[in-house]
Amino acid sequence: MQRAAAGLLLAAASTLATAAAPPMRFVLPSVAPGAEAQANYFPQLLRLALEKTEGPFSIEFYPHGLTTPRRALEIKRNGVINIMWDGTDA
Repeated sequence: MQRAAAGLLLAAASTLATAAAPPMRFVLPSVAPGAEAQANYFPQLLRLALEKTEGPFSIEFYPHGLTTPRRALEIKRNGVINIMWDGTDA
């Protein structure tokens, strides 16, 4: 009986801690016009992975275009974006 009560208390505390946690906030670089079909793969993959977790999250796009070097600089500075991806056509 005590184990069951302790288990329920632990489950309730865990639920309250999860509910009180602020959502993880991901700010992605904007997608270049005309490249939506190719560039949407990574945000969709991120969303799918985050939906499999048990925490709240938000995904936003930075409204202005950034070059690849500027994206890397913003990541290092904890600037306007906090996640990026890059590719090559080689």
